[in-house]
Amino acid sequence: MRSPNLIDTRPEWIEPATIPPTSNWRDLDANPLVAAILYRRGITTAADANGFKNPAQHATPDPFCIPNVLTAVERIVLAIHRGECIGIFGDYDADGITSTAIMTMALRHALDPGKVIPRLPDRAEGYGLNEAAIGEFADAGVSVVIAVDCGSNDHASAAAIAKRGMDLVIIDHHQMRDSGPEGAITVSPQLDSDPICHNLTAAGVVYLVVCALASRGVKVSGNDLDVGSAYLDLVALGTVADVAPLTGINRSLVARGVELIRSSPRTGMAALIVSAGLTAPSITATNISFALAPRLNAAGRMGSPQLSFDLLMTRNAVEARRLAAELEQVNLRRRSRSAQVLAEAWELITRQHDWQTRSIFAIHHPGWEPGLVGAVASRMVEEARRPVLLFREDGGMLSGSARSVDGFNLVDALEEVAPLLGRFGGHSLAAGLSLSIANLPELESHIVATMKGLGVTVPAPRTLRIDATLPPDYLNLQTVRDIGQMEPFGRGNDQPVLRIPQAQLLKYSAMGQDRSHLKIVAKSGNRQIEAICWGVAERSRELVTSRTVDLVGKLEINSWNGQDRLQMILNDFRAS
Repeated sequence: MRSPNLIDTRPEWIEPATIPPTSNWRDLDANPLVAAILYRRGITTAADANGFKNPAQHATPDPFCIPNVLTAVERIVLAIHRGECIGIFGDYDADGITSTAIMTMALRHALDPGKVIPRLPDRAEGYGLNEAAIGEFADAGVSVVIAVDCGSNDHASAAAIAKRGMDLVIIDHHQMRDSGPEGAITVSPQLDSDPICHNLTAAGVVYLVVCALASRGVKVSGNDLDVGSAYLDLVALGTVADVAPLTGINRSLVARGVELIRSSPRTGMAALIVSAGLTAPSITATNISFALAPRLNAAGRMGSPQLSFDLLMTRNAVEARRLAAELEQVNLRRRSRSAQVLAEAWELITRQHDWQTRSIFAIHHPGWEPGLVGAVASRMVEEARRPVLLFREDGGMLSGSARSVDGFNLVDALEEVAPLLGRFGGHSLAAGLSLSIANLPELESHIVATMKGLGVTVPAPRTLRIDATLPPDYLNLQTVRDIGQMEPFGRGNDQPVLRIPQAQLLKYSAMGQDRSHLKIVAKSGNRQIEAICWGVAERSRELVTSRTVDLVGKLEINSWNGQDRLQMILNDFRAS
């Protein structure tokens, strides 16, 4: 379901920046279109362009550059030498699942596998360490708990772990309110002012800790010479799924991980790829984001992430196919239920007489699953262009997720009213939180006042930045392949958006099972292009009297029955 039409406006097109005639932009790539895009993205030398186009060649950074890695490694190595039992606690999203899998696999190469105990929370337990898990670790004889993708702000759980005589190592990436829980070893790039590692996900930080263990002689994989070939596929999956910027270190790690998935996917990954209707050689960061990550996340959203974890861990092809098929069914239920929650959320919002003028949308419902509200809130922010807070209501308490717009840091705002909240944490644009329903009006007022003080515009402007205008001669498959040098695409390195101006409109039609999508066939020069615009079939009325049309979108290769065809996925279009 789309948002109500009253807030669904066309974006403002931002023209490509003019390139100074004195620049050496043509040196950046043999294809002038790619060279121009690179220059406009701040890559101005041939050396930088070469490095950008070959991210997989970049070396892994020194893992000991992250605060407290050395101390953490020393404690883990001591546990290995003593034969201690280690518990690993993660999170229910893809970053937490992959982080847990990486650390579990690595330590099971170094220890008796039975002494490495992974534990993931289900949605009913909520985010972060909990009493039940802590008790289970203690009963199992665990002496060291490693918390991944959580724990850096959890002082209460750290104290509970210490009280039971266990040591705690935290490997996290979330924004921190202080230096970490007392008595715990907290490994986090957020403790360092050097921004080089700040954008790492938990999977990336865990990977570097595993590299640090390997550098100290710990056997962390079946191939002692190449730790990367053992885990970078999982790092790529966790990083892309967590929507981390694909710049700097992340760009290199994801590029190398994607190469690994394409060439030799692990058993569970291969089954997941087939289940998603893909092939390993076709994997990119883009289809990780839109096909693999949602499936991996589905289990945790609908209840327990254990199914996804088991799929990544298995080496049995038959079991992998069974788990992937089961996960596919969970994902179908997730999609169906998410659509219901989205419709219910919009209905609750539009019942409010002043909903159009509200700076934020904050609503709750007793029937909403906590695992779904975050993704639904993200969808609503895209349409409403203002912060959205969605909660499950249970006995006077609210638990849920908040999503924000650029320019408004959620975690900073929540930190200022911490006494109103139970648990909370996350990033500038996404946070999880809980609070009493009685405190929601005060939280809303605080967020609205903070946004006003910062000058945040609501609804946020909808813009579409165009990277380059596409000449007719470049309307071919080779252009797509040349642009592919800029992969991996994702946050911070979006797939280039191109414009085809004044294309001759040949025909258009509704398409899809529900006839909700629009297909436009147009001609630029002597080249024909098929363009697809998802979910906007009703906009066909704009083309009724048009002879030419401006198309703005992304060029792709549509492979079907062994044939490749050029296709454009539209962001927007206008009658010329």
